[in-house]
Amino acid sequence: MTTLDINRHDGAPRWVARLADWRQKGTHRTWGKRPTKATARRELREECQALLADMPIPRPFTLEGLIAGIEAVTGRRIKLVPIPDHLLAHTDVGGLWLQLDDVPVDLVLYVEGTTSFHRMRIILHELAHLWCDDTIEESFEQLARLLPDFPPNVLHRLTTRGRVMARHRYDSHIERRAEMLADLLHHEAYATDYIEDPTLRHLDEDLSHPRSIPLPRTPRKNRVRP
Repeated sequence: MTTLDINRHDGAPRWVARLADWRQKGTHRTWGKRPTKATARRELREECQALLADMPIPRPFTLEGLIAGIEAVTGRRIKLVPIPDHLLAHTDVGGLWLQLDDVPVDLVLYVEGTTSFHRMRIILHELAHLWCDDTIEESFEQLARLLPDFPPNVLHRLTTRGRVMARHRYDSHIERRAEMLADLLHHEAYATDYIEDPTLRHLDEDLSHPRSIPLPRTPRKNRVRP
């Protein structure tokens, strides 16, 4: 199986180079200074917007069209597989991504007993991981702890056929990035009309996801009563 090298820029898709640049930036922060939550979220959003700009998003948006576009770029087939509710009932895992080694196929597993809205979010989250090549795989032992209701023989088959990535560790950068990218894709999916003009489109995006800056407050003791 061919593995994408994010450190190679020559001949690679633009999103690979951008992702490598963002990872490099993350290791060169000013020493002794920790970014604020607002700064970190803004940087994460900018990173995700750069990734989104290079994704093969169909107009009008359809999940099938997005999957077909990603398949054309990666050269791998993507198959959506529903998981029975009881297998994930006692976990915080909503989806799994299985990258098969023996065939060029990626399986996106999602819990089936949920709303269409939540199901779309789970699938988009896993597709975001797939697009970013977030292949931090889980071992059999890790999966057994994460998915206690899965039959051991099923987990063994999953881990021996390829790499399994579970949707958890929500405080990590790759999970926050996947969730933010899924949020942007979800906005694309439920937007009523696509705005062709880039300036107006960016304005619409800013209005849809506002970043308010709090105004300075005057201390009570300095306020002058009329």
